[in-house]
Amino acid sequence: MGFGSVIVNGVAFDSDSAQILKDGLPATQDDLAVGQLIEVAGDFEQRVATTISYRSEVKGPVTSVVISDPDLGRASVVVLGQTVRVNADTVLNGVSLQTLAPGDLLEVSGARAQGGTVFATYLELKP
Repeated sequence: MGFGSVIVNGVAFDSDSAQILKDGLPATQDDLAVGQLIEVAGDFEQRVATTISYRSEVKGPVTSVVISDPDLGRASVVVLGQTVRVNADTVLNGVSLQTLAPGDLLEVSGARAQGGTVFATYLELKP
């Protein structure tokens, strides 16, 4: 495996020659972060990525924050009318649940449940 790699569910993929996209635009591996859900295309047998894509699930202003269990880092945040669930496993980049307020701009990565709720794996406070 070369110098560059990404790890998906514990499996490392060589990413030296991979095309990397972030929200549909060309990016570098340095533009990706732990906790962001990515899609990898390539040779899975050889563990070589040809394309790595990241797309934020929700990006916009916070309208409400409800901290349900501060000891476990559990909270519910509404961004652009969409409910985002946060827990202790969510990676927080520049975000503090205690100071997060309506009007703050967030980028959210996570899995969307059938009812539309996003279970966040990554939150980033945007300027």
